[in-house]
Amino acid sequence: KEGKLVGIITKSDLIRHITEDEERNRAAKTHFRAEEHSQPLQSSEKCLEHTISTKHINIPSYMIDIIIDIKNFIPKGEKLYLVGGVVRDIILNRPSYDIDFVFEGDIDLLEQSLKSHGIKTHRFLGFNSVHFKYKGFKIEISSTRREYYEMAGSYPVVSKASLKEDLFRRDFTINTLLLSLDEEDFGTVIDYFGALNDIKNKIIRVLHPLSFIEDPVRILRAIRFEAKLNFKLSKDTKRLLEEALQKNMLKYAPKGRIFNELKIALQEKEFENIFETYKKYGIIESLFEYKPDYIYIEEKSKNLKMFSDWYLLEYKTPFKEASWIFFWLLIKNAPSLEEILKAISAPAFIYRFLEINIKHIISEILKAKKPSE
Repeated sequence: KEGKLVGIITKSDLIRHITEDEERNRAAKTHFRAEEHSQPLQSSEKCLEHTISTKHINIPSYMIDIIIDIKNFIPKGEKLYLVGGVVRDIILNRPSYDIDFVFEGDIDLLEQSLKSHGIKTHRFLGFNSVHFKYKGFKIEISSTRREYYEMAGSYPVVSKASLKEDLFRRDFTINTLLLSLDEEDFGTVIDYFGALNDIKNKIIRVLHPLSFIEDPVRILRAIRFEAKLNFKLSKDTKRLLEEALQKNMLKYAPKGRIFNELKIALQEKEFENIFETYKKYGIIESLFEYKPDYIYIEEKSKNLKMFSDWYLLEYKTPFKEASWIFFWLLIKNAPSLEEILKAISAPAFIYRFLEINIKHIISEILKAKKPSE
């Protein structure tokens, strides 16, 4: 005040303010009959319209048995919710085989319960979560937590938190939706941060201005979601992302998480669009201190796409190796090529190609004048 320091507002103060009176601000709930728990997939437009108007989601039939089983593993008296991307994907009518749950209980008791049912779990110590595979699905169950970053890009320090605080730690509003699995309000959507409106308007938005500074890997995730979902970054989110890149924040991110995100990007069918945005922002240059020959890559990518289209017509299945060949084109002259391939867990055929002159093989494929060649 008047040029004098009169106090300090910390991030903890802001979180406390945001999360106070949680119950008073909780989204209105809508009840429905048990026979409505499971519904076939419907169009994304109808599903979104229905969800916004009723604050309720009909869970796809292929998922309902899994959810009922998981509910039975949770210690009695604990409320269980679907959370994050799986809720978003149900609304968008996108199949999802990675299912995340959150509850406010004791993660140790949960792990004991899972093991008593013969389920092999993987525990991430310090993160209050367990991972396991169940009937073809990848399952993660987390106990609510808050995260504090001691420095940019570091792994967070975790502590127990409320449900709303747990959502506030997440990357984008579209990944903050909760779906109640409690018997009295099964299927009720809880939206604290305007996620439904952002999904409706196809917007990717961070929850606070320091999001990309705290966790620079979110830069890559934002780009991937933009391409995967055909959404756009909000104006402020785009500005914050560009500022983080100008500060070269990616160099502070853990390498393991960076390479894991790159691997996920290569598994998306929109991988070329993702890497086109990488080009726009100079992501490869930031990560590997190496500038690809984009003119060469653009020329060869056209032929790669032509070959992939032919392959799909001929064999009725996508040419899965296309993304890895594209990535090879992108980094083939990088000084640390083999180190990159090892870090990203490149498939075995890439290493075989290294031994038998991959450059020659790819050049023969890409210079073909006709797909059949």
